[in-house]
Amino acid sequence: MTNLKTLNSDEVNLDKETKKLILSIDDHYADDIRLMVNWLDNRNLRFDEEGVKLYINYIKDVREDGRRYSANSYNKKISAIKNRIRILFRLSPRSINDLEKLKLQAYLDGMKYKKINLSDVAITDDKVLTPEEIRLLIDKADKRLALFIEFLAK
Repeated sequence: MTNLKTLNSDEVNLDKETKKLILSIDDHYADDIRLMVNWLDNRNLRFDEEGVKLYINYIKDVREDGRRYSANSYNKKISAIKNRIRILFRLSPRSINDLEKLKLQAYLDGMKYKKINLSDVAITDDKVLTPEEIRLLIDKADKRLALFIEFLAK
């Protein structure tokens, strides 16, 4: 991998082991971490302070489709990064040198979550299906799904 000077091939292999470790954890952050690791890999970046900073800047900006991540999605991605780095420090303390660990920890401590605008998550009439829309869903769904929709709509 580029962007970080390596002294020998063991460090590169160690980076592969680190990636394997953070991807092996199956929890509610797994998809967010997989996206981040793929993004880093596509740009030949490592899971280090520099790579994390660049990824954070990427998820703050407008995406290719012209949309931004919601505050909830952004905050979940930040939490995922913090979670994996802390797990990495605990389970594989030798996977990152002490200086990088200190830099990364200081950066993590300074990461800010986005404020969630309550109007974005409030349930309003335009977000609730009308009885006609529910009936249309039930009519178009197979029997099992139709029963499920009907149960939830009551």
